[in-house]
Amino acid sequence: MDDELAEPPPKPNFDAVAQLVANRRQPQSARRFVDLARRALRLSRQANPRLARLNLGLQVVGVLLLGLQVLFGRLALQEILTESRSHGSFMHVVPALLGLVAATGLAGLALAAQGNLQRLLGEHVQRAMQATILDVTTSVPLETFESPRFHDDLQRVRINAIMQPLNLAQGLVTVIGGVAGVIVLSVALLAIEPILLPILILAGIPMTLLSRRTGNAEFQFQVRETPNARVRDYLQTVLHERDEAKEIRAFDLADVLSKRWNQNFAAYLVELRRHVGHQVRLALLGASVTMLATAASLGLLIYLAIDGRIALASAGAALIAIRLLAGRLEMTQRGISALFECSLFLQDYDRFLERRPRQTEAPADSGAVVRPFTELRVEGLRFGYPETEREVLHGISMTIRAGEVVALVGENGSGKTTLAKLLCHVFAPSGGRITWDGIDVSTLDPVAVRRHVGVIFQDFVRYQLSARENIGFGRAEAVGDLDGIVNAARRGGADPFLSRLPDGYETPLGKSFWGGYDLSLGQWQRVAISRAFFREASFLVLDEPTASLDARAEHRLFEQMRELAHGRALLLISHRFSTVRNADRIYVLHDGELVEQGSHDQLMALGGRYAELFSLQANSYLPTEEAQP
Repeated sequence: MDDELAEPPPKPNFDAVAQLVANRRQPQSARRFVDLARRALRLSRQANPRLARLNLGLQVVGVLLLGLQVLFGRLALQEILTESRSHGSFMHVVPALLGLVAATGLAGLALAAQGNLQRLLGEHVQRAMQATILDVTTSVPLETFESPRFHDDLQRVRINAIMQPLNLAQGLVTVIGGVAGVIVLSVALLAIEPILLPILILAGIPMTLLSRRTGNAEFQFQVRETPNARVRDYLQTVLHERDEAKEIRAFDLADVLSKRWNQNFAAYLVELRRHVGHQVRLALLGASVTMLATAASLGLLIYLAIDGRIALASAGAALIAIRLLAGRLEMTQRGISALFECSLFLQDYDRFLERRPRQTEAPADSGAVVRPFTELRVEGLRFGYPETEREVLHGISMTIRAGEVVALVGENGSGKTTLAKLLCHVFAPSGGRITWDGIDVSTLDPVAVRRHVGVIFQDFVRYQLSARENIGFGRAEAVGDLDGIVNAARRGGADPFLSRLPDGYETPLGKSFWGGYDLSLGQWQRVAISRAFFREASFLVLDEPTASLDARAEHRLFEQMRELAHGRALLLISHRFSTVRNADRIYVLHDGELVEQGSHDQLMALGGRYAELFSLQANSYLPTEEAQP
């Protein structure tokens, strides 16, 4: 975590809700629906062209089999009526019956295969969408993660990206199959009795409108519940995870946190009941429309058959066609509902993807070769976190030269970690600039700049992967260089315990996965230090690198400082003033401003903030009589 105390951001107004209202006011034209279907088809084809073609092919086969069912059904009834009147042979009916059975059986097989292929296609679409979401989360500026709105948006698209791709694939294939089936069966019904068709087709209009309302309501519910869902997920994580378990037991927090989780979930269930009730009412209305249309069609069919206006065989075939057509209309309605619901998700997804940085204009010197600097200058640097008005750094100016050990000290909340992130080029300043041998780093390729920077943050990551990877990630392209990794581990003090692990450097670290071997916090910190050393960077930034080390290990590390700084620049951030006294230059940060600079002796002679804080720490280690000035 940053050591700065950022002011809480204002509670966001969810743009997605306003967008939803605006969308509902827009005319849902056929053209928009076609565009949506085209988008779904494109996503499916991009995810897996072969599966997309196979799904559509099965739909075509299923539609043709529907037509064959009606055709063979009519032929079978005609043969049955003819043979019954003439007391003929049953064998004349067998071909038509076999055709009807075969068409029905094959249609069932096609439907079963299609369901499984739709699921598989949905997984491929989900993979493609999740990949683009990961692309956004790994490329947006680091300060974006300080925005609660970003986390709400991420939570929503991440959860939706689990199910909605499947709904998208199923909705697309269902609509195509449903529409094609409606066309084929409509042609068959027109040939039998044209007056029956309008009743069933008109029933589809209100069902389409209800589908849109269902999708809108579902999306709005998800948007409204996103903040509470994030709180629920966080509380579950706290109650589940190993690292939090010890403190929960030590402070008897299980009941308090469980009660809060239960209250949150209870409030969610109240809202969910209201939402489900609304959706059920819409579903009942849609089912009622379908039932009334089907009943009207069947009633008219019976009247025509009794009145002799339609042959019994045709009436039987029409009965089959009506039943199948009603099913296809219902199938089309489900697909349309899924697509309209997905359309709102896709708009939300597209808005999230817009967060991805656009490389519209390359930095002026992006093609220049970035070499290790001899002098890094910070000029009037300012920075404020997103969605806050207060700046945490104001007009910072400092100089770091190759071969120097420079220290940055200050009380908690003074802005040390934020400044470190700016110097590592993971934050972009709000004002001022950083120059790399006189060149503004904002004009250089950020990836090329970061290759020359090795950093240990105070909240370093403990990768639940092998020891080799934990160190090798310092230079990911050389993660297979075991000799180099072992050498870095020796310099960082991690080799003595890593080399004794059951599988050496291939042993998984942490307890998250089977066979993992956990380390103490101090050992983890040595692994992180080794990762920074493996970077072989010309500029090392060590943010509280000894916070979890014992006194002996800390002393040994700082004895290496001069060796580490040979030919490279080293910035040391620490709240332990005794560890920075031998730095070439010390900068003192207070409330986001640099208030003092100089060597240890110069700052002590100045008698300012550094001298006061150093004396406070020194006195805490001395007997009372020696602590007096």
